[in-house]
Amino acid sequence: MTSPVLSMAALTMIDAEPTEFVRACAAAGFDAVGLRLVAPPAAAVFHSIVDRPAVVREIEAVLDANGMRVNDIESMIIGPDTDLSSFEPAFALGQKWGVGLAITAIDDPDVSHAIDMFGRYCELAGSYGIQASLEFVPYWGLVTDLPKALRLIRAVPEAVRPGLLVDALHLARSGGKPSDLDGLDPGLFNFVHLCDAPSVPPRPDDLREESRYERLYPGDGELPLFDLLDRMAPHTVCSVEAPCARYQHLDFQARARLCADKTRAVLAQHTARNPGTPVSATSGKERS
Repeated sequence: MTSPVLSMAALTMIDAEPTEFVRACAAAGFDAVGLRLVAPPAAAVFHSIVDRPAVVREIEAVLDANGMRVNDIESMIIGPDTDLSSFEPAFALGQKWGVGLAITAIDDPDVSHAIDMFGRYCELAGSYGIQASLEFVPYWGLVTDLPKALRLIRAVPEAVRPGLLVDALHLARSGGKPSDLDGLDPGLFNFVHLCDAPSVPPRPDDLREESRYERLYPGDGELPLFDLLDRMAPHTVCSVEAPCARYQHLDFQARARLCADKTRAVLAQHTARNPGTPVSATSGKERS
């Protein structure tokens, strides 16, 4: 039975310096990581990587020593005045690392302009061998739910068409459910963000706070993660995006290991519930 690639998203431990982050993920047995190469607007924390050659070399050394890879890069946010060429240094580094995906969000109220910009962005990313992965966020930007994301994706020429990043929390908080994905090509979902949360959402004004600081590790909440995993293709990367104040007192390695162990337990339960599915509790490589 094939094990999924298990990755950790940058936001899960955004307080860690990039090298600390990658080392902690390696020690916990993650197969891959997502790295933030572009600062999102008004980011509270951003650790530069692209313009720090020593950091790049150190990250590469840790990845090589542990058989890991960079699954995705972020945060590519397209607004009304975005200079698409500003993403090229990040794409170039992503290409050097063999990265296949770039997390992308749209913050442009002009739908026609957003479609044009998004299409040109997808073409630019593709020239570096990178596919855009569009994320919808219920409390922010133009693309706040699954239907809006699908409309935007379908408006892009097929030759450079992006994939869709389904985030377990954003799907639930936008009023969606895993069954909304039924009938869609599973290949559309180029990876999934796993986390957990209470089934009852906070007040609308608190959705951003929950998303950025108050998520739970998989298995600690009530989101329908098994139902979401049921709808993912065998090759879909499982990336944990779960910034969790509950475990903030732990050091980075302890947090990463706890996150990995809890996620693998959920994957094992899913496999037990669905014998013959590709999701397994163990990492794709031996854990130290």
